[in-house]
Amino acid sequence: MNMKKLIYLLLTLCLGSVIACNDDKEETLDLSATTVTLEASGEPQKVEVFTDNPQWRIVASKNSWITTDRDSCYVIVGAEPNPTKSERTDRVIVVSRKTPGFLMVTQKASTRAIGDPYPDAIHPIGIIYKVTHGGEHGLIMSLDMFEGEWGVPDVLEKVQSETDGKNNTLTVIHNHKDAPDFAEKYPIFHWIYNTKNSNNPDGEWYLPSYQELQELYFAATGCKQLAGTHNITWRNQFDAMVKAVGGTPFVYDNNMHLWASSEMTAQNAYQVLFKTNEKSMPYTTKTTKRWVRAIRAF
Repeated sequence: MNMKKLIYLLLTLCLGSVIACNDDKEETLDLSATTVTLEASGEPQKVEVFTDNPQWRIVASKNSWITTDRDSCYVIVGAEPNPTKSERTDRVIVVSRKTPGFLMVTQKASTRAIGDPYPDAIHPIGIIYKVTHGGEHGLIMSLDMFEGEWGVPDVLEKVQSETDGKNNTLTVIHNHKDAPDFAEKYPIFHWIYNTKNSNNPDGEWYLPSYQELQELYFAATGCKQLAGTHNITWRNQFDAMVKAVGGTPFVYDNNMHLWASSEMTAQNAYQVLFKTNEKSMPYTTKTTKRWVRAIRAF
């Protein structure tokens, strides 16, 4: 074997050895923390990721209450507000090629929960159906209900917001509160004005917007979508808490359509049917009798 061939053979062996060493090199992935505790409100926290792989990724359950995002070399971990009085825990996995890093996330319990009487069980004025900011704020529904027409057809009240029920309600009240036929022509809004807010045109109680009414439906039935299958256990527990403080529970049949304060057109307003597995038109004529439930923020 001549010298050139020998040198070539040695170089090939050395290069092969280097490649083999690189292939056998262990991956590195470390996290600046392996546990995170979030407030009940769910404000996010950052956890730094140490790895030689810039393509690392985050794996979390699609059904988890945890929210995740990536910011350069950080995992940003947050959560939806905890609506219960129980602490909850779940896991986030950070993956670099084959090497996983595990991050256990615990969220503190809320100070108030869905179904709680507000402000307390001694003098309740409503039932909490939505909590935010760790239970510091949210929405409550009234203990009582009322049945009536939405209002006069062929008149656009300009309350078409599907998110702002309070502004919708107060607009109609301010438009008609001094009319002698207010109670006759706009009975559900008169009920809010006269019965719930003691004739205060800027009172706290209002009719939910179409979106707020859907949220109330989800809270009461345990559903994730309209016309879905009710979680009967959840629904029964919610109803039991309403009855426990003298409230009127929902009736989940074809008669339990509820008005939203949101107009669709001059002739129609939005509605939601509180029945399991039953589709319904999302709107109907304003002169149709429907139930209403007042809500307010706390």
